[in-house]
Amino acid sequence: IGLEGDNLVISDNGRGFDPRARTAGFGLIGMRERAAMLHGRLRVGTNQERGTRLTVTVPVEPPR
Repeated sequence: IGLEGDNLVISDNGRGFDPRARTAGFGLIGMRERAAMLHGRLRVGTNQERGTRLTVTVPVEPPR
């Protein structure tokens, strides 16, 4: 878990997964919805040899 510029990045070096596979859960759907509520987005990168990387980008308002 870390910050890269204005992005929150969560990554691992596991097995990855098939993002097109149907699942019974709402994990990625819920994360995308939460990012959208903040006018942001969630990007998912996964590779069966290199693991998974989730990047959350949300606009940040300057302090008043």
